[in-house]
Amino acid sequence: MGQKTFTYPREFSLDELSEAIAADEAGVGKLVGLNRPFEGSVATFEYGEGHPEKGVRLVPAAGGVPKGHAKVCEGQVWAGGQAQTVIAVRAD
Repeated sequence: MGQKTFTYPREFSLDELSEAIAADEAGVGKLVGLNRPFEGSVATFEYGEGHPEKGVRLVPAAGGVPKGHAKVCEGQVWAGGQAQTVIAVRAD
């Protein structure tokens, strides 16, 4: 299986970034990584079956994994132009 990366604007809010990543995951495959180069947030997906019914969402890492969710991956992103460390989670 190969991988595909998408870059998202630095100005996206955390909610906008979550929505965009969830939509891309549903079409491409499983989210496997997050990164924060200068130009924007980068999500890496592994080609395969996506998760359209249980989309991924990003939460600040400081709060930990919310109850009833499973951790997908952790990384650094830009949200609202601010650098943040986040956890990508999916409902159990």
